[in-house]
Amino acid sequence: MSEKIIKDITPEEAHELILENKDNADFVIIDVRTKMEYDMGHIDNASLIDIYRDDFKEEMDKLDRNKEYLVYCRTGARSAAALGMMDEMDFKKAYNMLYGIISYS
Repeated sequence: MSEKIIKDITPEEAHELILENKDNADFVIIDVRTKMEYDMGHIDNASLIDIYRDDFKEEMDKLDRNKEYLVYCRTGARSAAALGMMDEMDFKKAYNMLYGIISYS
């Protein structure tokens, strides 16, 4: 069985991860901001799962634990909370982009 990887990565590392996995169906990018924030701009192919929604944990629970995930928000705080939740929910590979989308280019 592969090792569990739950960790913070820099925006630069996130960019590399996205490039490395651009054709990988088992790599999922999750934006945990609000719909309004998402609509103002997001990383290509990112799925929106708003951490403030009442059903956030239920939505996360529907995800395949064996895929690889990158989560991000505006500054890194909400996505850090989401990463902690993913760790508790036994996701195998998940990364939080430190400093959020405001530091991503």
